[in-house]
Amino acid sequence: MSIKTELPDGSLQENLLTLLCFDPEHAPVIDSVVDVELFGGSVFSDVAHRASQFLQQFKEPAAEHLPDLFHDILYGKDDKQAALYARVFENMAQVYDTINAGYVMSRLSGFVRRQKLTGTVVKAAQTLQLGTEEAIAETEMILSKGLRFGVQEFDAGAFLYSEESFQAITQADLFFPTLIEPLDNVGMAPAPGTLLTFMSLPNKGKSWFLTHIGKVCAAVHRLRVVHISLEMGREKQLRRYWQAYLSMPRSHPEVVYPRLLMEEGDFSGVKRERMNRLPIISTKGSKLLRKRSQALRKSQQQILVKQFPTNSLTTLELSAWLDQLERTTRFVPDVLLVDYADIMKISAGAVRQDTSAVYKDLRGLAVDRNMAVVTCSQSNRSGEDARMLTFKHFAEDYSKAATSDYVITYSQTPQEHKLGLARLFNAKNRDEEAMGTTLISQAYAAGQFVVDAYPLPSDYLDVLEDMRGRDLEE
Repeated sequence: MSIKTELPDGSLQENLLTLLCFDPEHAPVIDSVVDVELFGGSVFSDVAHRASQFLQQFKEPAAEHLPDLFHDILYGKDDKQAALYARVFENMAQVYDTINAGYVMSRLSGFVRRQKLTGTVVKAAQTLQLGTEEAIAETEMILSKGLRFGVQEFDAGAFLYSEESFQAITQADLFFPTLIEPLDNVGMAPAPGTLLTFMSLPNKGKSWFLTHIGKVCAAVHRLRVVHISLEMGREKQLRRYWQAYLSMPRSHPEVVYPRLLMEEGDFSGVKRERMNRLPIISTKGSKLLRKRSQALRKSQQQILVKQFPTNSLTTLELSAWLDQLERTTRFVPDVLLVDYADIMKISAGAVRQDTSAVYKDLRGLAVDRNMAVVTCSQSNRSGEDARMLTFKHFAEDYSKAATSDYVITYSQTPQEHKLGLARLFNAKNRDEEAMGTTLISQAYAAGQFVVDAYPLPSDYLDVLEDMRGRDLEE
């Protein structure tokens, strides 16, 4: 018997059962709301029943005691049954560290209602098939009773004098550092339940920024990342990720990249450095890539790239696709990257209204699924001549900035482009003071959105002007 047979409701049911068995914070809530009979399949309902009894008796999840609770089965005479239970326990232990608990708990009510409704409909249909007058009345009673149930998870909120209130004072907000230190120092980074928007001119780093975020979230923070591409081909985006991971050039072996020269916080210039690497588009480069990728853990490569046609994807379709992804692959993202929101499906006759709705819906997805959503926006024409992009340069609709929790703008003059420099402006930060600017050096040829990053020095523009026309230091 396969686990899929025992798990008709897919990964949500398994995730809830895993939290019931392993998670000290959420297990009591699940136990108080979900009847063990609601877990489909004899194995899952049995595990839920014994785990619930253990929790009620010892006030903690069974966790490592699960094999003890099922000693009679694991060491019984039925080898197939023992193997099935052992596989279930192994799956739960592996899944526990990757579960997005906030998102799973947000779907608890829907799970309970669906399971109870399913049971009600099945029982009513079986009763009605008896064909008697009494069966009709009993069927009506079953349906009426089944539709009157309520889910006992009412949340009245939190009083100011509650323990939760005092804990909130010292509890740090969760976010996923970008490894761009000046941004991380003020929390300008993806965070569960939030929308981060990156704005730049056309062809100025939007996709590379999202690639950097995806790489860091997966490789460093071991998060699950979904990268939605509405413009760039899937194969090209996958190649960019490997370039970013391994600092490999696309086709030319020699890469010249800039390093910022800083002296006690002051900007003194840019130094040009060179490196030679096997190009990723070469036979030897491809072999090297495969070899290096094997040194990475699977948990560091959890990036799924999905391409949709430009101006065809709605937020409703995106949500449905995420649901299907969860059902078919059990892949629930912690981070959703959308490249980029401005080219989702938007009516030509209602560009401003539809664009505003897209951003609001994306933030709604972030909150509903407890995941970080990061997208990009293109500046308007007035941004082409601006030294620094700000809110007024948002294309089509200013409300994109109002909806976003964090807004980072990317500015680069022709001289900075030649030097491999750019500036990131903290245009909006919901929790900290905004307006800070970060100076970065870049090496797109090696797949690096950021090489160096420092708070913008006060003497930067003066030094930059002095450098005009001079060669970089080697």
